[in-house]
Parts: sequence; C-alpha cells; structure tokens
Amino acid sequence: MSILDVVGETEEFTSSPLVPESLYPVVITVDAVDVNDNGTPYASLRSRVLDGPFQGTEISSRFHWLSFGKPGSKGGGIPLLTNACRVVSGKPVDESILEEFGFVAPGLSGDEKEDGFTMRGALKDFYNTLDHAARLNMITRFLRIAEWDGKKAIVSVDCEPSNSNPDRFYNNIKGFYGMNHPKRGLTYVKDVAFVDQQKLKDGAPEA
Repeated sequence: MSILDVVGETEEFTSSPLVPESLYPVVITVDAVDVNDNGTPYASLRSRVLDGPFQGTEISSRFHWLSFGKPGSKGGGIPLLTNACRVVSGKPVDESILEEFGFVAPGLSGDEKEDGFTMRGALKDFYNTLDHAARLNMITRFLRIAEWDGKKAIVSVDCEPSNSNPDRFYNNIKGFYGMNHPKRGLTYVKDVAFVDQQKLKDGAPEA
C-alpha cells in the first residue's frame, strides 16, 4: 500500500461552522484538558447551542486557557476564571487545592482594590513556580473543570483570525453568564441577542 493510499486527498481545509459574535445558551462538553508546549493549561470545550437562530450548532473552543498569567503579567484573567467556575460548575473555586500545592496567602491591607492586586499577583507568582504537570493538576481541580461537563450556561462568543492564517476565523468563548443572570441571562438573550442573530443569519443589512 502506498503512502497516498493511506493519507488520501482532499480539496481544501474545512472547519466547524462559525457563529456571529453574540451571547448563546449552551450545554458544555469538556473534551480534554492538557498543556501546550509552553506549559499553559487549557481545556478543549464544545458548546452546543440550545435555542435561537443557531440552535444545534456546536461552538468549538479548542484552547480555553486556564492560566493565572505569565511572570510579567498582573494576573488580570484570574477573576474571569473564578467566575467561570462558579457559573458553570455551580460552585466557587476549591481553595483547598491551593493549600495542597503549597500556596501561602499574602498579608492584606484591608483596601479592597489594593488587596485584589496583591492576591492576584501572589496567585500568578505561585502558578509560575509549578512545573507543567503540577499546573494542569492544580488549576483543573481548583476550577472544578471535571464538573463543567454537561452543564448549561450563557456564553459570550467572539470570532478571531487564526494566528497561522488570517483568512481563517475561529470562534472563542470569552465569558460565561448564568442562565438567570439579571442582565445577560436567557431572558435578555431571547429578547435581544436572538433578534440580532436572526438578522445576521438572514443577511439583513446593519442599521
């Protein structure tokens, strides 16, 4: 058998159908968790749209990053991750996991804003002391990623070009809201987001 017989032939690259940037009610599937070559943990998520003009479409977010930040960063993404954990798993993050890996909380001043910077910086520095395997183990348990599978949420989705090919675009999940969120829950999505999505699906010109 020849190499060509094994690899086959195809006319062009294909990718998952894209959805417009918007809010969608979805059920989440966690396909895998891993680290990239630089040691950054990520989850591969699939989110099936439950209602609206794009009902049934699967939104793939292959690299949903689970990082406390690079050494030079300010750890600004940590609150987004902790919110995602509470929204999707229905529980707050598991702080006992940090103690298991040796995290020592810094002293705090009582100033809410300053203490936020201090704690995020300490978490980021702690995260960067861990090796790749320990990072993945710690952060997936801290964020209860195993409990995300099969859960429902409202996801905020954007559309970005591929780093390797600017002519190809991918959907990414950039945020999570509870189904009953007072401002971005299912009621808002049905009343506002679905209307805009239908216009885009129908190809209606923007106002």
